[in-house]
Amino acid sequence: MTRAFLREFLHASLIMTGFVLWGFHAALLDGGTAAYSAPKRVPEALVSMGEKLYQIQPAIAVGVEAVKRGVFPAWTPLAGGGSPLLGKMQNGLLAPLHLPYYVLPLAWLPGLYMLVIFLQAYCGFAFTYLYSRLLGLRFPAATCAGVLYAFSSRMFVETLFGSWGSGLYLPLLLLLVELYFRGGKRLALFLWPLAVAFPLVSGHIESAIRICAVAAGAFVLHLALEKETTWRQKAVGAAAFAVASLVGAGLGACQLVPSSEYLNLSYNKVWRTIPDFGWRYMTFSKTLSGEDTPMLALGCACALAGL
Repeated sequence: MTRAFLREFLHASLIMTGFVLWGFHAALLDGGTAAYSAPKRVPEALVSMGEKLYQIQPAIAVGVEAVKRGVFPAWTPLAGGGSPLLGKMQNGLLAPLHLPYYVLPLAWLPGLYMLVIFLQAYCGFAFTYLYSRLLGLRFPAATCAGVLYAFSSRMFVETLFGSWGSGLYLPLLLLLVELYFRGGKRLALFLWPLAVAFPLVSGHIESAIRICAVAAGAFVLHLALEKETTWRQKAVGAAAFAVASLVGAGLGACQLVPSSEYLNLSYNKVWRTIPDFGWRYMTFSKTLSGEDTPMLALGCACALAGL
C-alpha cells in the first residue's frame, strides 16, 4: 500500500465516521423508533435513550454475564417470549466485534452498545471500500459504495437491530475471493476460515449461511471463467477452497446448536409459526386486490427499465 492510498483510506474513514454520528445519534439517544408497521409515538418514559436501547440492553447484559460465568448463551424461550430479535442477539454474543462487552464495564451501556454499532458499521464500510478499490474503483466511488453498504438493510435491519453483525462480512469474503485471483492466493486462503467463521458466530444464522453461499458462488464463477488455468489447477484450487471453508465452518460450529434451537423453536412453537410469515405478514395483513394493479404495473415497468 502506498502513502497516497492510506491517506485516501483515512479520509474515507473520516467521512464514514461523520455519517455514523449524523445517522445514529438521534435514533440511539433521542428516542427514535423503527416500528414494523408505522412510526410510533415515543413513550414519555424514554427521556434519554431510544426505544431500541431499552429493548436490547437487558438481553446483552444477561448474555454477557452468563458467558463470564462460563455458561454458554444458548437460545431460550424465556427471553422476550422467544422473539427472533433476542434469539439473534443471543446467537451473536461470541461475535468478534462484541469484545468491548467483555473487556469494558457493562455499566458503560449504552455507550458500549453505540461503540459496537459503530465498529460494525465501520468494518462493513472498510471491507466494502477495500473491495471496491481492488476492483478498480477510485476514491469517490469506493467511499460512496462503502457508506451505502454500511447503511443498507443487509447491515442494519430496521436501522438499529444491529446487535448481530453477519452482514458486514459479505464484502470481506468477496474481497478475499478477488484477492485470491489477483495474486494473493496464500493470504486469501489463510484468512478464509476466519472470514467464514465470523458471520456464523455473529448472529442471524440465516444471513450468515446466505452470505457464505454468495461468496462460494463468486469463487466458483471466478474459477470457471479463468482461461489460462488448466482443469487440474482449477480442481486443486477448488479443493483448497473447500478445505478452508470446512475449517471455517468448524470454527463457527459452536453456534450451530443454539442457532438450530432458535430456528426450530422460535419460528415454529414459541413466537410465531411458519405460516405466519408470507405475503400477509410482510404487507401488514393486506391481501392483493384490484386496487393494487396500478402499483404492480408500475413496479413491473421499473423492473423492465432497470434491465
